[in-house]
Amino acid sequence: DFLNDKSRYSYLSNNVVLRNDIDLNLLPEESKNITFIMTHDIFGNGKSIISAKPQGSKNKYFGVCIKFLGYGQNIVDTRFTGKVVNETEEVLLDDFLYYGIPVAIGNDEKNGAAFSEKTKATFTNCVFENSYRNVSICRADAEFIRCVFNNAAEANVSLRTTTGNNSTLTLKDSVVANSTVAGIVNWCNEIVPETSYCTINVENTKFY
Repeated sequence: DFLNDKSRYSYLSNNVVLRNDIDLNLLPEESKNITFIMTHDIFGNGKSIISAKPQGSKNKYFGVCIKFLGYGQNIVDTRFTGKVVNETEEVLLDDFLYYGIPVAIGNDEKNGAAFSEKTKATFTNCVFENSYRNVSICRADAEFIRCVFNNAAEANVSLRTTTGNNSTLTLKDSVVANSTVAGIVNWCNEIVPETSYCTINVENTKFY
């Protein structure tokens, strides 16, 4: 059971097939800030994984719901949602300020020896929506095909540059809409050599 495994272990050892929406707000309070480590595939069947609203002054911005750390993962037909919004509800981007980061790809820990190999993940027909940052990438090659990124209080996609790791972000046939800062933000907090610069490939993708 997805909720049981997340609250007890914070990881799953097999592929996931969703048959219904998963609302992580149903977790016990002590488990809501756990980052779920995923190293396998997700087949979403159009269903949603709704992040638990992060608790605490830092987590409400930077708390990660699911971190993908596999080497050739495929995530298909899955909706990753921060805040649930009714279709008739009028919203401002500030409404998503305290809803963290639903999806992180790659290991952003400099001394993460257990995950020294660069993460590689492909997302197809997925939606990322309604949070502070919808997707965060570091030390990873991430490809998004026919995906939608919508409603970010900061950036829809945050791409961090670190020394010794040149990540690649690829967007194909996708839509990126409604963010306060930018659709894609590439940033670093250190001086990095040119060999560590990230690569961004955009093909037939619309920004609004």
